[in-house]
Amino acid sequence: MCSKSDITQYLLEHFRKNTPGILDLDSVTRAVEQRSALGGIVFPTGIAVPHARLDDFEDLLIGICVPAEAIPMEGVPVRMIVLMLTSRTPSSVYLNALAAFIKISQNAALFTSLLRAKNAHEFLHLLEETAIAVKERLTAADVMATEVATISPQACIRELADLFYTTGVGYAAVVDREGVFVGEVSVLDLLRAGLPQYTDTVQSLSFLESSAPLESLAEREDTLAVERIMIQPPVQLGPETSTVEAVFQLTRNKRDCLPVIRKERIVGLLCGQEIVKRILRG
Repeated sequence: MCSKSDITQYLLEHFRKNTPGILDLDSVTRAVEQRSALGGIVFPTGIAVPHARLDDFEDLLIGICVPAEAIPMEGVPVRMIVLMLTSRTPSSVYLNALAAFIKISQNAALFTSLLRAKNAHEFLHLLEETAIAVKERLTAADVMATEVATISPQACIRELADLFYTTGVGYAAVVDREGVFVGEVSVLDLLRAGLPQYTDTVQSLSFLESSAPLESLAEREDTLAVERIMIQPPVQLGPETSTVEAVFQLTRNKRDCLPVIRKERIVGLLCGQEIVKRILRG
C-alpha cells in the first residue's frame, strides 16, 4: 500500500518534469511536509489536500491521485489526494480551488464517480460537467462549520448543559419547531444565569465565600427555559457574505463566531479559528 508521502513524491516528481527549472524538489517537499505537520489537510469525507505556498513561484499547480486502496490518515480512510502548490502571496483562486475540492468530496455521488474514473480524461470530463466552479472570492459558505448544535427555546437548561457537556461545544443555535433560527446561547450565557443580577454593577464577587449562586442555578435547571437566557446575535451572516466582511463583523463585535443564516434557517457557524485554519494557514 502506498503512503501519503509516496503519493506526494510521485505528484511532485510529475510537477518537476512538466515545469523544468521552476521547482526545486527538495525545497518543495520540505514546504509540503512543514504545512502537513500543522494538520488540517485531511477531511472526514475521504479527501486529503496537502499543499504549500512557495517563494518565487507565481502559479497554481494541482495534482490529483486516486490510490487503488484507501490510505489511513489521521483516522480517516483517504480515497483521493489533491496536492496544491501556489505562491506565498495570498490568492483567492487558490483558496477557492481548495474550497471547491472539499465541496466535491462532500457530494457523495460525484465523489464516487470521480473515484471510479478509468483515466485522467474521464476524470476531467466529470469535473467539467459539475456545477462546482472556482469562484472569484471566498465566502462564509466556503469556510463555515456546517454541523451546528441546536436546541429548542422550550428546552430546559438541564438539557442545554447536557448538550454542552456531551458534545464539548460551547455554542448552540436556538431553533423553533419549524427549524427557524430564533436566537443563540453559549456556555457563558448558561453560567451567567447563575450569577446574581447585581453583578452587572460590581467589579468582583470575591466577597462571596460559597458557590451558592451556581448551586441555585442547578436547582432551577429543570424549570428555567432556554428562551429565558438566549440572546440575539449582534449580526447574522449570509452564505455569500465575503470572508473580509465576516472578519470585520467578528472583530467589530468581539466575537469568536457568528451564525450563518439562509432563509431564516441556520446553515453554518463561521468561527475565527476556521479563518485562521483555512486562510492564514491554508
